[in-house]
Amino acid sequence: MTKVHGAKRSSRHKEREKALQKLYRLDITGSGVGLAGPRGQGDNHSATEGSETSYGEIISDGVMSNLVEIDRLIDGASKNWSITRMTVVDRNILRIAVYELLYHLDVPCKVVMDQSVELANRFGAENSAPFINGIIDNVYKKVLSGRHPSQRETCKDEGRT
Repeated sequence: MTKVHGAKRSSRHKEREKALQKLYRLDITGSGVGLAGPRGQGDNHSATEGSETSYGEIISDGVMSNLVEIDRLIDGASKNWSITRMTVVDRNILRIAVYELLYHLDVPCKVVMDQSVELANRFGAENSAPFINGIIDNVYKKVLSGRHPSQRETCKDEGRT
């Protein structure tokens, strides 16, 4: 069981990295972030018709489709930092995390936090990890704790309320 769980975690971590890379590319080129379009818009690696959609594509497409709401939540949870002032890497890690908190209730809050910090440590600046951790915690406390009771219980058990 541990190997299966570990394999799923490793696979999803790689998919989050792919989603971050896609969102980063779309953000810096201005060719997709902010525009909710069909899957694969501006992406040469999108799934072809009839093939299974990867978790990374689900995340990146979900972020793009719900960008206004996600950015509003991040802005509301960050102190003295508008989303436009954040680095491209930091804001897209946050977008992925908030998307998962909102729409993937099967992913525990602690996993979202840990994965975001891992991405920040790998791709972000020196202070990205604590910055991201703090904002995700604020998003959860200020906005999400009352929206999703099933997830609230999970985060409560993990000490996140």
